[in-house]
Amino acid sequence: MVLLAQIIFLLTGTVFSQAFFEETTVLESDLLIDVIYDTIPSDLQFFGRDSQDSATIIVSGKLLTPGYDSVLVEVFKNGSLFSKQSKALTYVEGIADFTISSKIYAETVSYNLNISFSQGGTIESHKTVQNLICGDVIIVHGQSNAWAEDYDNVEVYQSNWIRTLGRTAWYNQPTPADITDSSWYIAQGHSTNTQAAIGVYALELARLIVENHGIPVCVFNGSGGGGAISYFLRNDSNPMDLNTVYGRLLYRVRKANLTNNVKLITWNQGESESGNGYITYANDFDELYTDLKEDYPNIEKIYLFQIPPGCVNNPNADRLREVQRLLPESFDDVEIMSRCGLPGHNWDYCHYHFEGYSTKAFWSYRQISSNFFGINWNYNVNPPMILQCGYINQSEIALIFDQPVQVSNDTMVQGNTYYLKDHIYLNGQSGVINTLFTSGDSVILKTNSAIQFSNISYTPNKFYNNSTEVYEGPWIKGADNQIGTLTFFQFPVEDLTTGIGPQDKSHQISIYPNPAKDIIYVEMFFNKPADVRIEIIDSIGRCIDIRKFNSTGENVKSLKTDALVNGVYIVRVLYNNQSYSKKIIVDE
Repeated sequence: MVLLAQIIFLLTGTVFSQAFFEETTVLESDLLIDVIYDTIPSDLQFFGRDSQDSATIIVSGKLLTPGYDSVLVEVFKNGSLFSKQSKALTYVEGIADFTISSKIYAETVSYNLNISFSQGGTIESHKTVQNLICGDVIIVHGQSNAWAEDYDNVEVYQSNWIRTLGRTAWYNQPTPADITDSSWYIAQGHSTNTQAAIGVYALELARLIVENHGIPVCVFNGSGGGGAISYFLRNDSNPMDLNTVYGRLLYRVRKANLTNNVKLITWNQGESESGNGYITYANDFDELYTDLKEDYPNIEKIYLFQIPPGCVNNPNADRLREVQRLLPESFDDVEIMSRCGLPGHNWDYCHYHFEGYSTKAFWSYRQISSNFFGINWNYNVNPPMILQCGYINQSEIALIFDQPVQVSNDTMVQGNTYYLKDHIYLNGQSGVINTLFTSGDSVILKTNSAIQFSNISYTPNKFYNNSTEVYEGPWIKGADNQIGTLTFFQFPVEDLTTGIGPQDKSHQISIYPNPAKDIIYVEMFFNKPADVRIEIIDSIGRCIDIRKFNSTGENVKSLKTDALVNGVYIVRVLYNNQSYSKKIIVDE
């Protein structure tokens, strides 16, 4: 390289530092073709696909050896010539600059590049780059259940179509010497905190995308075990601070030149929030969301996991889960997934065996395939969400969900049988429900109390009642998708015999007519300013219409239904961290 620097100085008068050569790929071939590549892909490099399902590969540099008339870039697809581009060379003061772009496409094929220079009809090969692919880029983020360690040493699967760059390191580890590794790898899920590692959940999710859609996937797992959400926030004065979880992830994605190609992020965190952390969690998530959208500007979806009971030594974990349940109401591009009912909890009742992480990946995959690949599962792929709760007569309360539900069997732990009816709490009380049964999208509770209850909560904070055993069900689940219902805390109990929404003096809501032919009216009264969002949701959980506005006093909004196909829809009104929903039949 010293000789090369001297040649450049003699030809151009330019002096290059040692640092320049350390950061630049310099090749001196046996054929004495001296080239400085400014841009050239690396072996195994992954390229994000654009709207045409393709990516552009750029090769550029400076040819220092005189006498060559053109540069040639050949692209080979699975070993066969796919395309070739050539460009005439012009020397200026002994140096010929060149730039050539080529296309590759998002499919499970491998592309190689061969870069050659022509001299009087003689082509001399100079550089070969191997195994380039194009596809979708995803980020998996959060705590140790996002990391998803292979506790059983069974995740031996690897695929040429699943890639990652560099290495991971948790927030509470010293910064490894090789944290700046920017090599490309075929991803693996069997080891942790090392090169190529993405964890079981991420690998199984990527496998489902590759095998079902033929699209390669690049995964960046930025997770860090045992950290509150504050540990995941950006250092705004130095976004790529390698002493932070955020900075380590951003560094890798920028090195991969893929920040504009990240399509989605999964976020699984919350187990390490302590005490009153639930109070600031929504604000912290909003800050994280804003930073992620700034650094990865083309994110289309963020998939948030609500944590289940267990794992959290926090007396306010039920309140934190409620904050998580409500977060998507503040963001149009955030969807939620439950972990309730996942199989395969391991010995600590916090993490999962392979079965649990692979099931979690499948639940995520159904949401992603519906949103990004247009797959119609013919049922709701989201976790059951409570829409409404209220008295249907003096002794029966209906829990109404956004899809058909069922109840899992009673659960036996250490010789004790536990019942769902005892772990649904009315005004915080257990033991006031005699029996329960399901009916379509509802769970009907029969109470043994003359008290008119005002709120209801589903699942305990952590343990079964009067026990130190972590709650593991019974669960309310989606009848079709088998996903556990999102837990809820102090959800309001209404009087459903009137057909009108919440009836305290501060707000009233009425939705009519039902059935609707061409228009739905939402009549509202708020005695103080309210940020209101009205959604129309179809039978498989897709939000097909959104209205946002501020309201005080009386207000009536009309929603046209003439463009909707006949069927059942949910009209949901969200206001000041509360909600009211009603099923409406459209029959034109």
